[in-house]
Formats: sequence, structure tokens, C-alpha cells
Amino acid sequence: MALDSRREALAGVASDGTTHAGLWFDAMLAALPVKKREGQDGDHDEDDAGLLREHLEGLSGRGVPEGYAKAVEAREQALRDWPGSVEGSRTRVYEAKAEGRMVVGLGAASLMETNLALHRTWGVPFIPGSALKGLASSTAHRSADADWQRAETGEAGGKHAKVMFGDTTSAGVVTFHDAWWVPAGMTVLPINLDVMTVHHADYYMKGAVPADWDSPNPVAFVTSRGTYLVALSGPEAWVDLAAQWLELGLARDGIGAKTRAGYGRMSLAPKRTPQENAAKAATDLVRGIAGRYVGASNRREIVTALLAAQAKGVDAGVIEAECRALYARGEGPWRDWLKDPARTEEESALFGWRTSVGATESSEVTKKTDVIDELPWTAAQGWIAKDKKNRDTLYVRAGGKKPLERQTKDVRFEGGVRTALATSAEERTVDVEVQLRNGDKVMAVRGGTA
Repeated sequence: MALDSRREALAGVASDGTTHAGLWFDAMLAALPVKKREGQDGDHDEDDAGLLREHLEGLSGRGVPEGYAKAVEAREQALRDWPGSVEGSRTRVYEAKAEGRMVVGLGAASLMETNLALHRTWGVPFIPGSALKGLASSTAHRSADADWQRAETGEAGGKHAKVMFGDTTSAGVVTFHDAWWVPAGMTVLPINLDVMTVHHADYYMKGAVPADWDSPNPVAFVTSRGTYLVALSGPEAWVDLAAQWLELGLARDGIGAKTRAGYGRMSLAPKRTPQENAAKAATDLVRGIAGRYVGASNRREIVTALLAAQAKGVDAGVIEAECRALYARGEGPWRDWLKDPARTEEESALFGWRTSVGATESSEVTKKTDVIDELPWTAAQGWIAKDKKNRDTLYVRAGGKKPLERQTKDVRFEGGVRTALATSAEERTVDVEVQLRNGDKVMAVRGGTA
């Protein structure tokens, strides 16, 4: 006698839109497929296919669990406040938006023979952190130099890959958290029924010749859509690099299953708080401010702007770089200004780095190390490629002119822009800002401020 797959106590349970989606998917199938019941292998028959499809249709239109939206907000705040597991770490938050449908976890074990990653507690779609980390690692492995190669059997991986992602001997410094779906006011889960049709099963599974009379075998499965909260924790520079690899992988390759068919493509963008937006705007304003300094006549204006930027949370490194450039433009006048008893503690602290240089600091040394900081930043498009002598060369196109070129060893790269440039090409450039000496010699490059 065939037995129903539900327990007798649940025989009357139906999908009313509030049942936990994961519980419905895993445990509420009305009856086992015939061949499963009888312990047979092979494809489902038409009745079984209809049974599975009907079961998956019960997931469509399911409501967002009560309290889930607040849980997402609380988790985001907790992640932002978490310092990370590595000294000097911070957590950055992004939003990954699906450009179409995606299916994460399709191949996991399931009575349905298809699956979808659903959060165990809330029953909503999510992206496991392991999937995000795997995509970022794969993208770096296939797109960059030997320093980003993953470890293979009997061979060590690249030094950068080991630090960021870890290996069998050590953990990576960047933590990829699970990405929760963001409801953003939606009242229904972003789950949709889909179907893939295998036309020549014996050809794929048994090596038989595909024939016109083969019966198609439609297989129902479910996909997800929407926006997901991505959080990365670790040292700031490494988190920035990890986000770049993840952004490239999501846009170019997609995540989850069936990516060759176009599933899983996503766009990744920082999710900034109002305070972070203010800090970014202030950073954009203060970068290059040293170039506007003309002397005592606008010194007060410059210092006031730097203090205001500091109060808005602009990165200390950005402010220090501008102060170093100011000092290089006239060490004597700035030293006299700092000796003035009228200086406040905040004003003196802007140049606090001078004490770490030592008493032997000279104007000549300062000018030599900071001269680049005096040059203005110019918007451009760039890429890195091999030149005719097989040397790594930076190519920069500014203002529609003929590309400027210079060997990468002679250029200062800020942040993780070098990685982005290394994965680009002339037909797929990266928006950057460059410092040029004499209008045609590339001295430094950083990511664009857009």
C-alpha cells in the first residue's frame, strides 16, 4: 500500500500564503512520486511531474513573514557595528540587485530533485556567504595574475588569494556574510515558478543518439529575484578589493545555477548611511584641496574645510595626505603658523604626523616624497596591458586624446584600483583619476569618484 509523504496530522494542511516557505518546500509534499514510492530510478512520469509542479506553485504568492523586515534592519545595524574578527577590521554593507531571475542551491539534495536556498528561520530566499566567497575567489583566480591564483592539489596558491580567501592552513582575512533578501516594502516573497525541459535525456545520461521521437521531460523548479544585503568584514583595503572581485563576478558571470543561460546576474553597489553619504561628499570636496592653497590669504579657508571634513568622518588618510601636500608647498610658513600660540588643538592635530617623521626631516625630503600630491587629479579612462616588450603597462585616455602609457612599476596606485585595471581592456576601460606631470607623464592613479 502506498503511503502519503505527509504525516497523518498534516494531511489537511494547505498553502494559505502564511506557511513557512522552507517548511512547505521540504516537508509538505502531498504524496511521494510513484517511482520514489516504489524505489525505482528514472524520470518522473506525467502524473509525478504534475504533482511536483503543483507543490511548487504553492510557493508563489507567499507573504513576507511577520517581523522579517525589522529583523533585516536589526541585522544590518548589528553587522555595521561588528568590528570583525581581525584586528583593524571594519564591516562594509552593499546591496546586490538581481537583474533577472536567479537560482541558488538548485543542486542541493531534495525530494523535489531541484532546490532553492531558503533561510532556515524565516523561509525567505538568501545567498549563502560561501557562495559569495566562492564567486569572488573564482573571479580573482580567472581574472588576475599569479598572486590571485587559488591553491591546486600539490601547488600553493597566490599570496593575495591566501590572505583574502585563506587555504587549508589558514583562514582568509575577509568574512563574507550570508546575504539576506531585502523586502523594501514588498508583501510577497520574490519566488517564481520556472521550468527546464530536457528533450534528450538518454543522450545526456546514457550516451544514446538524440532522436526526433524522444519525449521531452519538463522539470519544474523555483527561482528568486530581488535585492540582497551583502556584508563584508575585514581590513578596509582587503574588503574594498573583495567587493571589486565580487562586483565583477556578479555582473560578468552571475551566481548560482544556470548562469550560462543568463540566470544569476546581479549589480553590486555600496549601501551607505546618511552619515556615510555625507562623509563621501566631504571626501570628494577635500581631495586635491592642497592644490587650491595660495598662501596666507586662504590658509584659514583651507584649514576650516579640512576640520569640517574631519568632523564628517572623512578618512584620516585622505586628510593627512592633503596636509602633507600643504606642508610641502611651504614648510617654513606652516611651521611658523603651527608655533603660533593661537593655534587650537584641532588645528595642530592636523599636522600631528610631523612628530613621527623625526627631527632630521628636511624640506627637501618632504618635497621629494610628497611632490605628487601637489598635482591636480584629472578624470580619465584606463586599463593595464602588456606592451610590445611584454611589460605591464598602464594606458590612460584623458579628454579623448591619444592614450598615455607608462610602465606600472613607475606609477603610484591608490586603493585597489590596480586590481580593477588589471582585469580591464581597451574596449572595457575603468573610470579613474590620474595625476599628470607636464601634462603627459602619469604619476599616480586612483579610482574614479563617481
